[in-house]
Amino acid sequence: MKNGIKLRNKLSEFTQGLFSVMQVKKVTEEMADLTDKLEPVVVENTDQNYETGNQAFNTVDYVFVRSLEELKTLPQAARNMTATAYAISNGISVSSDGTSPYLLRTGYTTHAVNYVSKNGIPYDTYVNDNTKGDWRGIHISLQAIKQCNDLPLGFGNVDAEKHTIEFGCWPKSMVSDSQKLETLLKQRKLTDTNLWYYGAVMPNGKLAQNKMYKYNGEYYVRVKQSSKALWFQPQMIVWKILNWNHMSQLINPNGDGTAEYIDAYPEQLLDGGIPFYIKQFDENNAFYQNSTLRGVLNGVNVNRIETNGNLRYTAENGGDFSSHGFLQQAFIVPADLLKNLTKHEEQYKTKNLKMRTMLCRTNESEISL
Repeated sequence: MKNGIKLRNKLSEFTQGLFSVMQVKKVTEEMADLTDKLEPVVVENTDQNYETGNQAFNTVDYVFVRSLEELKTLPQAARNMTATAYAISNGISVSSDGTSPYLLRTGYTTHAVNYVSKNGIPYDTYVNDNTKGDWRGIHISLQAIKQCNDLPLGFGNVDAEKHTIEFGCWPKSMVSDSQKLETLLKQRKLTDTNLWYYGAVMPNGKLAQNKMYKYNGEYYVRVKQSSKALWFQPQMIVWKILNWNHMSQLINPNGDGTAEYIDAYPEQLLDGGIPFYIKQFDENNAFYQNSTLRGVLNGVNVNRIETNGNLRYTAENGGDFSSHGFLQQAFIVPADLLKNLTKHEEQYKTKNLKMRTMLCRTNESEISL
């Protein structure tokens, strides 16, 4: 019996040793936190009749999906949107004209919500449709910019012609040789950063976790598909500024300076494969407060709405994304990644100190290793 125990111990030691050799080296990255540059937003949910205006359904979030009413304020030509290569790899559909559909937060019927098609016209779809992106938005604080009299760390280029600003980062551009990175991964030459991004819904009903690795000082995100893996690099997120005419002159030289925040949405659709709500026929699944999207965007548990929502109309299967959503993934990022993307020449500091950055656009086309 003692010999059997010794043999099992030897096998256990051998197995553990083999496993440790096979593992990719992991590191803990020093992070830059940009979340203090965002302002909370009062978000109107639809009421029990799927109409807006009932304040009892309002939530307060940092990232939100825009509504049908907001869509109607956009010119028809501005409603068509394209998707990033990363969003396409996660399952967003692409029309023949290159545009992709996106979800709104507005409920349509009991188990359906509005979305926008390639012609900019809103239609409806079941809540568990995972072939569309979403029209998300944020409010960026202007206070930090006014205090620094410049754009602090986390911001990149401002384009006065397109009315855009770069802020935060996200996987966007596909590398030209994914197979090379697959080989490097098998050879254990990549470093696991312990960071990952939510991806498309898998057959088991859960969202995929697209892991981020580091190699020679560069960051790469792996998206596993059924027959292959694709690799992407994080880039600065380009945001369209809705209230451009009211911007501070630090951003818009011709702005009237009356804006209290930057009202922004991504120039391209950033995600695919994430439904409005994970299950088709749950009760109250067309309410935005309960949605999988809200949970993924803000990193909250929408399975249990205990505060910041209407407790009479909850749903149980939206998902628990506590502290690991788009809010955290896009705006709490490796400091050296952010420094390189913004061409920041000074040594980065902690988030409570003023930061300055040069304005320099990075190349968002296909990237070679």
